[in-house]
Amino acid sequence: QLKIPNEENLTICMVAARHETYQRSSNMTVILVPGMFNTASMSIFVDLACRIYYQWGANVVVANMRGHGDTGRISQDIPCSLTLREGKDIVEIGRYLKREWGADQSIVLLGMSLGGTCALSAVLEDSKQHGNSLLFDACAMISSPMD
Repeated sequence: QLKIPNEENLTICMVAARHETYQRSSNMTVILVPGMFNTASMSIFVDLACRIYYQWGANVVVANMRGHGDTGRISQDIPCSLTLREGKDIVEIGRYLKREWGADQSIVLLGMSLGGTCALSAVLEDSKQHGNSLLFDACAMISSPMD
């Protein structure tokens, strides 16, 4: 379990699995971004995280976004913003991973439903700050509501 504070006094809670042994290490991390009313502890995300970790050999982080799971319990006064601020939260997760797990980490975002829109929002937020996305190497969205 990882907890990252951000500038709004929101604590972003995540479940993470990292390959750290000599025989098996990985420079790729997949951040799973659940959709509305979904949490990191739901079986669909646990199953997908296990598959990514064991079969693909990648590190995996499943984020509980604003108003959801442990993030919602710890930071009750900061509700879900329906993608208005979640992109910045995901950028904070990316920065944390680069700082703590190594700058050589390739970070892939995989968002489901509204989480897909949040993932794309993170890429756009990072691009605004740097002219292009420096944190994220790829972004995939599954069943994401987009205009």
